[in-house]
Amino acid sequence: MLCLIAEITMTIFGIITLAKGKFSFTRNRIVKGIPAYVIGIILIATFPVILSAGFITGVVMTILAHGRQPDMQHLKTIGVFLELGSVLVISLIVFAIACISSRKIE
Repeated sequence: MLCLIAEITMTIFGIITLAKGKFSFTRNRIVKGIPAYVIGIILIATFPVILSAGFITGVVMTILAHGRQPDMQHLKTIGVFLELGSVLVISLIVFAIACISSRKIE
């Protein structure tokens, strides 16, 4: 549930970033222009990336089960780590882009 809230929040911040063309990194630093648009696109792409990765994981687990029912508890565990890992990796990518391209507010 917490990952879902983080995904929705990231999507909302991505939409706002694309609409304004700027991303407030800290109180004193801001990202403007193309890096802000890239950050917005990455934040919006969070949910589709996680959904696609989960779908591919489910298909692969079903194929590897060789005609048997895949272990659903194992699949849920993989799904939790997949979601958590994806949110963290995307957050780190956004943080890195913002660190590199942010400027002081004048």
